Amino acid sequence: MRTLPFIFLCLLPFLSYSQDSSKFLTKGHLYGEVFADYFYKAHADSFKRGFNQYATYPKNSNAFQIRRVYLGYKYRFSPRFSANILFESTYKTGDLTLYIKYANVQWSNIFKGTDLVIGRMKTPTFSTVTDKVWGYRSVEKTIADMHGSPSSDLGVALWGQFEEEGCWGYSLMIGNGSGVGIIDDRFKKFYGEVYARLLDKRLIFDLYADYERLNWDPGYHQSVAMFKAFAAYETPGFTIGVEAYRQHLQNGIYRRQGANVEDTLDVDNYGISAFVRGKFPIEHLGYFARVDHLIPVAADRYPSKDLSSLVAEYDPAYQSRFITAGLDYEPVHNVHLMPNVWYCKYADRVGNRRDDYDLVYRLTFFYEFD
Repeated sequence: MRTLPFIFLCLLPFLSYSQDSSKFLTKGHLYGEVFADYFYKAHADSFKRGFNQYATYPKNSNAFQIRRVYLGYKYRFSPRFSANILFESTYKTGDLTLYIKYANVQWSNIFKGTDLVIGRMKTPTFSTVTDKVWGYRSVEKTIADMHGSPSSDLGVALWGQFEEEGCWGYSLMIGNGSGVGIIDDRFKKFYGEVYARLLDKRLIFDLYADYERLNWDPGYHQSVAMFKAFAAYETPGFTIGVEAYRQHLQNGIYRRQGANVEDTLDVDNYGISAFVRGKFPIEHLGYFARVDHLIPVAADRYPSKDLSSLVAEYDPAYQSRFITAGLDYEPVHNVHLMPNVWYCKYADRVGNRRDDYDLVYRLTFFYEFD
């Protein structure tokens, strides 16, 4: 019986929290986004290179296309607990495929300034800072999104700020590393990010890194790691930004001598992207432009047609230069009509295929609600 007062004292904070929570009005709301285009492919790369949605379309192709649909629901159980589920529909093998992008629970202020998130969620690769500052995911992914880590993953994360104004923050995450796929190995992917917003939050810096083991057998170790830096200057009238990354794949390709593997080689891919966006003096009218340059350097160090990739998406055998530019007409808030140009040039790093390019003219339609 003597232990009852002690147990009551231990439970008192939780009982008081429960009483306060009962006064909270639970609530939820729908949110969503739609990306759609009319596109015309004016020129096609003769060799169908590129990990992009237009690589396989022949010259003079044209179509109306719903490129991506997001539909989600956010629900607040209490002032500190909330849930988020987001369905995404995008093109896979020529058809719109529906899958779960986010499904997580968030415990806000698990300790001061930090939230705990469990489930499938956005990764800090670009979703936290870079994608928001670029602001035109409806036109194209960021360079790290196009050539790097997954945009969502299943795991656990801490999202935090070092002070209440939100000028300094961080993200830490452990996930499967499989994106929306099914995990089929024992390894996990580790993500880390720190960011700063200075000069009245106009000057933005972001540093990011990730690491994942792919194979770890005796005598053969394979892993992938990315290091990324981002800087931008953002004002109400215009924004400029630059993003650069290095992606290192340990033992990522192998060189053959006849039917035998002679040795394994590391892959280092480099990418840099620069963009500008802003508003014209004309009401409701804005503009955007971006150029990316992707350089896989392993093939430069070992120029041999016998090189073969163990993980193809990390080792394109060509360098590419991507350019997009367009206008943004917003007749009402969150509804956009955007005529734009999509261009990508390819240059082989292995073999003797000639340089060529894809050129697509688009009218992109985008709207969101929250």
